[in-house]
Amino acid sequence: MKDAKLIDVVNEEGKAIKELDSEVVHKNGLLHKAIHILVVDSLGRILVRKRSQSKKLYPGVLSSSVGAHILTQDTEDKTARKNLKTFLGLDLPLVKIGNARVKDKIENELITIYLCRSNTVLNLNPQESDEGNFMKLDEVKRLVKRQLTTPHLAAALKTYEAYLTSNNPAVGTAEGV
Repeated sequence: MKDAKLIDVVNEEGKAIKELDSEVVHKNGLLHKAIHILVVDSLGRILVRKRSQSKKLYPGVLSSSVGAHILTQDTEDKTARKNLKTFLGLDLPLVKIGNARVKDKIENELITIYLCRSNTVLNLNPQESDEGNFMKLDEVKRLVKRQLTTPHLAAALKTYEAYLTSNNPAVGTAEGV
């Protein structure tokens, strides 16, 4: 396969078992790893992206600010930094806020969720997204409840809410992230 993207098939603990092309992994529902990033502005709004209609998985569906598979030989942090730049043109500090499991008819992933702060998007990559908008937390929760988002956004939002209610009262302020 000319444009094969090798990703690790992992066990429930996230340990790599073997490397396979991402299309084979998805076709067979195999467990693998990914990252998702929520970009939050100074008003506490979350950047929600509409995935490009040209994407094979979840075309045109609302999702997290950034989402990407962790390619074989890459780390979570490297994948997050690289894709924040690729998707949005941003090079900003990231805070790892948690992990989640996403499993539906399309995906079977262990995801690591990151948070970063920005009031702007420098470049919304048209290969990844048709549009992106900052939305209030309650608006995003309503979209999730109505199942108008990817399961990744739902999982990331749940992790973000847990993060907000933990020992991080400054998240909604300039000192938070």
